[in-house]
Amino acid sequence: MYLITDRDVYEINCREVGEDLGRIGHRFRVTIKDEDGETLRRIDVGFTSSLLATTSISDQDKCNYAMKKAAQAFKIGSNASETSISTGNFERLRGKKADTDIIHGELKALIHRFFTKHPETVLHRLSPGDLFISSDLDFWKIVNSLPYFKTRGIIKETSDNEDEYILAPGGLDKLDTLEPPTDAGITTVNRYFQLVSLPRGIKKPFVFVLMPFKDKGEFEQKVYREGIKPTVVQELGVTC
Repeated sequence: MYLITDRDVYEINCREVGEDLGRIGHRFRVTIKDEDGETLRRIDVGFTSSLLATTSISDQDKCNYAMKKAAQAFKIGSNASETSISTGNFERLRGKKADTDIIHGELKALIHRFFTKHPETVLHRLSPGDLFISSDLDFWKIVNSLPYFKTRGIIKETSDNEDEYILAPGGLDKLDTLEPPTDAGITTVNRYFQLVSLPRGIKKPFVFVLMPFKDKGEFEQKVYREGIKPTVVQELGVTC
């Protein structure tokens, strides 16, 4: 995976170190390398036992959160060799649900930095996970915002993985002149509304889920984010 910063684009990876019965219940080692493969930092990220006792997190998501936590330390120049994710900082780590224009601006900057470093090559693919660990944005806000850049000819899905993107022909030029989404294309009904671009020419089943949301109770947004969407996409192979 990639970590995109103001200074450069780095390779970042994560591996499980192990579990223990103490305060730290699960530990991962995050390694950050430069483009030549030289290791710049290794940071151990632990998930506290109290967090794991109250929150269900898959191992893949743990790796993503661990990389995001390590990336934050790396970007501020911290020399700490270990850090932890707890009930006190986990919600902030999950990312902010910002307004559309803020999300658009942050993603535009990250996409520009990445493809300026790695222009028009299938060897370097950009994923929502790269953007998640490189920003403070919510993962599903990123996923639902990327079609805006795709439909405007800036990025395109790879032929073998619709969750990875390469630069479309002339994409950087289009990105430089791209205007943020206008109010004419967005109707904000409530705090859960978000821009969704329906895929054009899609060659496999597509489903649009319409359901109510509440902050508390049986219709919390995580029901969709953590239950419905992963099941539909991973188990049924349907774009959601």
